[in-house]
Parts: sequence; C-alpha cells; structure tokens
Amino acid sequence: MRHIVALTLLSLPIWSCKVKKPAENAAIVSAQDGMQKSRLESLEVYPVDATDHVQDKTLDVADPSQFNPNVSNVVAYARYGYSAMTSGKEVGSTDPTTLATAVAQAAEKTGIKPADVVRYSLVRGSDDDYLAARSKILKDAEGATPQTKLPRLAKRIVDTAKQLDACSSERGQSMRDCCTSLGFTSYFIDTDEVPSPAQRENLRLLASQAEFYTTYMRRRLDLGRKVEGGAIDEPSKVFEHLGIKAWLSVCAPVLTQAPATLDEAKELYGDYSTGVEWQQELHPRSLAKMAGRRIYRKGYGKMRVSVAESLNDACEIRETEIIVSRASSEKDFYSYGPEGTLVSHGYFPARLGVDSIKFTPDSCMGCHYTFDTREFSVQAPSFVALNLIYREVAGVPQWKDHSHCQLPRDRVIEHASKVFSSL
Repeated sequence: MRHIVALTLLSLPIWSCKVKKPAENAAIVSAQDGMQKSRLESLEVYPVDATDHVQDKTLDVADPSQFNPNVSNVVAYARYGYSAMTSGKEVGSTDPTTLATAVAQAAEKTGIKPADVVRYSLVRGSDDDYLAARSKILKDAEGATPQTKLPRLAKRIVDTAKQLDACSSERGQSMRDCCTSLGFTSYFIDTDEVPSPAQRENLRLLASQAEFYTTYMRRRLDLGRKVEGGAIDEPSKVFEHLGIKAWLSVCAPVLTQAPATLDEAKELYGDYSTGVEWQQELHPRSLAKMAGRRIYRKGYGKMRVSVAESLNDACEIRETEIIVSRASSEKDFYSYGPEGTLVSHGYFPARLGVDSIKFTPDSCMGCHYTFDTREFSVQAPSFVALNLIYREVAGVPQWKDHSHCQLPRDRVIEHASKVFSSL
C-alpha cells in the first residue's frame, strides 16, 4: 500500500474557539518525516503547490490582503461562458464593453430572430417542473426534509432548460445556436421573476427593432456607468450573475459536448476504473467533501482529465465529477449522479449528516480558480490556498473516514490539516 500525506497545514484565522491536532492527525503529520522523497516524486499532484492559485508567483497565497483581482467575479463568469459559446475562443479582454459586445455578436451570428429569442426567454417552468426538479435534487441528499426548499438558482436552471427546449424544438435551430442566443438573454435580461404583462410587451417591442442585440446590450452597459459616457464602474449592473450561472448549468455541457453518461465518458477519455495509465487515489477524508473520495487522473500534460467519485459509508458512488482541460487554459466541469447520467447539481457538507446542495459548474468554479486573475484554470486545488480545514463540534468530528473503502490500486492520500474545534 502506498500511503501519501498531502500536507495542508493551514494558518487559521483568529476565532474564539480551540484549534487542536487530535492524535490521529498528529500521526499523519509525523508520518511525513519518514516519507521517502521518491514517493513524492512518483506523484504528479501532491503536495499541491498553493501558488497554482495565482498567476503572479510573487504574491503570498497565505495573505488574502494581497489579492486585488483585476476582474470582478461576474465578468469572470461572463468571460468563461463566452469561451464555451465559441468553442474555446477567448475574448482577449476583461473589459466589460468588449466582452458584452462579443456576446451580442455571437448571438446575432446564430441567425435566430431577436423576437424569437425574447419569446423563448419568457418561458418558465411549471409548478410540476419545479417539484420534479426538487425531487431529483433532494433524492440523494443527506439530511433533506420535506421543508427543504428548492434553491433560487435551481428554479432558474429549470426555467433555462425549458427555454432551451422551446428553442430547439423549432425546426432548423440547433442546440448550439439556441444556447448561444439564450446566452444573450441570460447575460443581459433579468428574467428571475415572471415579468408583468407590461414588461413582456416592452421586451417584445424592443426585440422587433433593428439591431436589437446591440441596442439592448448598450442599454445594459449604460446601467453600469456612474458617469454618462464613462467607464463601466459596476459590472454587476451590466451582467446578470444568476442568469449566467443557470445558463452555464444548462448550456455549458451542450456547447462543450459533455458526455451524457459515464459510459460515454469512459469511451471518450478511457476507462479510468481499469486503465493502468490512470493515477488512482483514495482520499479517505477528503477536505472538499468531508468524506471519502476516489480520484483518477490522466495526462498531466496537454490533455488533462480528473475524475472524482464521492463515496458513502458502504463505499458506493454517490456522485462523480469530471474536470477536463479546454483548448484555452480554463476547465470544463461536469457532474454525474449515482446512476451515471449527467446532472447539474452536487452535494457538499453543511455539517455531519447534512448536505448543502450546489450546482455545476458554479460550485466547481469556487475552488478551481486563480485569486488574482479569476481564471478557472486550476486542475487540482490547494487546500492550503483555499484554507479548508476539518471541524469538530462538541468533540464530534464533522467528517467521515472512509479508509475501509480502499482498493488494491489506490494510493491513499491523507490531508494533514488542522482541526477547528468548537462547542
């Protein structure tokens, strides 16, 4: 058995709670002293270099005060989505005006009439659609109750999926073109709530005008300026962040041709569960999931693919997440349910026995990014950089140890993180 320690000793913020290293954690730390250098060299990932999270390697990753990102989060999401729209083409700028113009031009090139795009954007899911989505999402969530509500983003994802269905069901309109044109409405039109009849009519009138995409985009740009004709001061008033997140959940898999099932993924990338060319790791106490996770990695070179299986107490696979390198530096993120089919959600621990429901790729983008440039290009995140730790509440560990799930091919990866203990 190869037993590898991934050092993630963190500098904790000052809290009025006790931080300690339990005996098991001390053993993990001491094990590092006797670890052979050749073992570390045999791994292509661990220990993860925290500076992978910065483009400027002179920055101290442990000091968040040094980071003044040169691009806002909503612009970073908009840039990432545009790259998906254009098969990896990058806009080459973080300027909101340049990016907004590129998105409008991409939508116009689809040839789908603006009036039709607006009509699709006004489609909403029914109560039955929302109930079905809630049932699917909560089916495998630990700690879900009848009172658990469907998150706001989930409803927006349902609406966006219905809009795509409405567009693609009309003759001659491809899923790709529908996603690209709906990208425009998701980026720029606030459709979170059901518009009033007057708002609907106003949108229809605007969409009947020539150069709708350019005209409406310019209106949005003006909302982001504090001074008329000045620079864009508030990008969040130009781009609809929630709309982009939902659109990415529905359309990024379409635009990047995500495998619809894990069987298709194995055909495309190779069978990670049996292929000797894959590096196979068991993280018995993954800091990302606070439970067992098996990770397969292949091709740390031009083509990089990582597959992560979240495990339950019976060592069954709860969910599978795949990261694939794009032609650009950024990554594609896909999630699959226990049946092996593509889904838009995943589970992360809120506390022991209770899941927090997150959505793909939004949840992935919260870890796999560079702090200074906000590019979603980090293949293997550093838990040091992300300041992830184990937690105890009243002496009860808020993580699960799935060491018993070890398979013969597994390299066991322990994270030597400190434990934050509270009452």
